[in-house]
Amino acid sequence: MTDYSRSDRWLCAETTAREDWLDENGHVNVRYYFRLVTMGVRRLMPGILEGDRGNEASAGNLDGEKSEAATDRLYFSLDLKIRYLAELIAGEQIRVTATPLRRSDNTVTILFQIERTGQEQEAPRLAAEIQWKGAYVNRESRRVDPLGEAACRVFDAKLALAGADAPAGLRDRPKGLPMTPLGKADLITSARGAVKPDWIDENGHVNIEYYMVVFDSAARRFFQLMGFEADMWENGRTAFALESHINFQCEMKLDQSYWVTTHLLSVARKTFSFRSMLWLPAGADSKDASPGGESVLAATCDQTSAFVDFSTRRVVTVPDSIIDIVAQAHGMDASALTVSK
Repeated sequence: MTDYSRSDRWLCAETTAREDWLDENGHVNVRYYFRLVTMGVRRLMPGILEGDRGNEASAGNLDGEKSEAATDRLYFSLDLKIRYLAELIAGEQIRVTATPLRRSDNTVTILFQIERTGQEQEAPRLAAEIQWKGAYVNRESRRVDPLGEAACRVFDAKLALAGADAPAGLRDRPKGLPMTPLGKADLITSARGAVKPDWIDENGHVNIEYYMVVFDSAARRFFQLMGFEADMWENGRTAFALESHINFQCEMKLDQSYWVTTHLLSVARKTFSFRSMLWLPAGADSKDASPGGESVLAATCDQTSAFVDFSTRRVVTVPDSIIDIVAQAHGMDASALTVSK
């Protein structure tokens, strides 16, 4: 359980999960976990930059209100890992805290924890852990700047307070996840679109929440194209995300076209992993994109999910029907996919 009296943590938000945050699985959609992180980053980073605790540096709210950048430095997300531990449903009380993990001369890594606080007599339950790595960036050059003495002083003071009790953070990649696509299947174009005005934040580029909107849409389409979705709903099953890892490679700007390719990485006894890659057209001034043209990788998302019985909300063994679908699509023998974990 999180000890909120500990001075090595920052309290970022206390709010209530809303009805319009829910998806077809009846729980809070993954994009809103990223919205909570966005709020935490907006609260902390300006304050750290100025050398204070960051608790009073609120620069936005849960409705996506954008802050006005007040300095010549911005803060960009570089890498984000999330581990989902419990469902969040509408009406539940949520608390978000942040703990510093480590820093270099020009980056910081912070662990955000999202808890269901429930009623006063109930112990809080950890719903998700999100590890965010970011950097301060020069507004004009869009290049990473050194942290500066004030930011280093604040961060190091928090690290010292944590001492031996400091959390280890999340592992770099989901355990055992291969780097190469499974079998012989081609990459599937799972999403295509253009950046919308409300995706743009105060840094002048797409906010991290909307990367997750794109990747979530791509995952749903991938499930449809693979034949997963029809099989799952017909048999009273669904899929829950367990872990996601997003690596940001370059900025996305207003009206820029994009597309996403997705492929399976592995299938285990109760889980499956896949990678989505978000592509932009090559060239600084190019906005029109097509999967056949020259492209730049904007971000990747590795995700591990589990099959779940919709009525019991419990993880189930990967069904034989899904194994057969995967084997056929990837030119493999079904027996090669029944790997135990």
